[in-house]
Amino acid sequence: VRVLKTPLGNALLVGVGGSGRKSLANLATFVAQYEIFQIEISKNYGTSDWHDDIKRLLMRVGGNAKEVTFLLADTQIPKESFLEDTSSLLNNGEVPNLFNAE
Repeated sequence: VRVLKTPLGNALLVGVGGSGRKSLANLATFVAQYEIFQIEISKNYGTSDWHDDIKRLLMRVGGNAKEVTFLLADTQIPKESFLEDTSSLLNNGEVPNLFNAE
């Protein structure tokens, strides 16, 4: 909970399958009274779907001033560009070329 409440706080939970990483993240989100945001990967999930999901997340956090936990599992990263976008989001607070210049 302390990590979530820290300004710009983020955490990487590491452990073997079934060790409770997702449960711990859900519990901390509940205790901190944050919303949880998780993407749903489908067979045809592509880069445009990823960008739409990230836009929804950023609009919820920035536009609506909601406190949100973005839960992303390693199985939800089918393309390397998704990992690069996530890294950019954590390091810079934005994803390059996500929104139009308008």
